[in-house]
Amino acid sequence: MKVFLLAIMITAASISGLRRRSIPRWLAIAGLVFAPFLALSGLAVPLESDALYASLSVTLLGLLAWVAAITFVVARRAPVPVRASG
Repeated sequence: MKVFLLAIMITAASISGLRRRSIPRWLAIAGLVFAPFLALSGLAVPLESDALYASLSVTLLGLLAWVAAITFVVARRAPVPVRASG
């Protein structure tokens, strides 16, 4: 169930990023392409499928890479606070 919720989160973040132009287009599209694969691999536990367990391992690494890329983009765009001198 958790994997399905993560797939929904990626979809929502990608759609929001496309609409608000807050993340690069390629990263939002990558999220939209990746989310269904993540949701499909989430069926590994209830179906007890070895193939889906293998895909779950790969898609969880993909999830980690996508989150790292989003973090990098957002952190790079964050404004640097200005210190008051004195």
